[in-house]
Amino acid sequence: MDINLNGGNDTNHEGSCNWIGRLKGDPLVRDITIPATHDSCANKDLLGLSSISSTQDLNLRLQLEAGVRSLDIRIHERGDEYGIYHGPVFMDITLDDVVDICRTFLEGNPSEFIMLFIQYEKISDTDHHRMATPVVEKLRKSDTSLFYQGSVLGGVRVSDVAGKIIPILGYIRIYGEPDLISEWDFWMPDFEPGYDNEYYWQTQNPDEIWQNAQYWLERYSNGDVSYPGDPGLITTSSYYYGQFGLPNYRIVSSYVNPRLQQWLEQYGGQGKCFGSIRTDHMSNDLAHVIYSCNLFE
Repeated sequence: MDINLNGGNDTNHEGSCNWIGRLKGDPLVRDITIPATHDSCANKDLLGLSSISSTQDLNLRLQLEAGVRSLDIRIHERGDEYGIYHGPVFMDITLDDVVDICRTFLEGNPSEFIMLFIQYEKISDTDHHRMATPVVEKLRKSDTSLFYQGSVLGGVRVSDVAGKIIPILGYIRIYGEPDLISEWDFWMPDFEPGYDNEYYWQTQNPDEIWQNAQYWLERYSNGDVSYPGDPGLITTSSYYYGQFGLPNYRIVSSYVNPRLQQWLEQYGGQGKCFGSIRTDHMSNDLAHVIYSCNLFE
């Protein structure tokens, strides 16, 4: 496997900063295809070893400029603020920094919106959601003009959320919190939402991840997925034990991402809805191919 296939040193595509504003008509948020990143701020490697703790090559600003509109933010207390972590590794960025980057981007691109999935890191699974609830509610109240105030996204059109950050609780369907978005990780067996089944999450076979992702993408393309009123989420990331038993996220993404990009190219400009497609090591080219599945003026 060539681990440099998705290093992020690729084309800057014109129009990536305002692709939502160029969509044909005023579609529902649930009916568009959105580039998303897994552990969006994790671009710092532990001990300088490749992809042990990093899942992205592009920083947050570059991801947004590439067309990413759905971010996966993992927080933990760090003094009197919330730091962004991947496992035990602090990513040298805080939740306030994330909001500032998103605010600046939206000020320059008011036709866009940004989904901000927020969950706790480094704690038990059952606390992921419960402990993030007050953080999300505090964000909403901190700037009512910047943060979307609705409790659902079903029936919401892109114009309704233009220029806004949509704060979303992670793992919402597992632990019974109020729904805002339906998080469907379609490579999980038995339609199990979330990451609570380790079989696929820690697979040693990247092709297994791709085959499952492709299966659900094909079901979407054939229109035989009956998804709820809120947007869906397909995740292609996975944990992989590399050398000395250490994780290596790039092993999976370097296998899956080129195949995902090639497969999606057939749907360019066709208005196909695949929900949010979340990947590790998102590149400019991959983000462009994902959002290009939509219909444009």
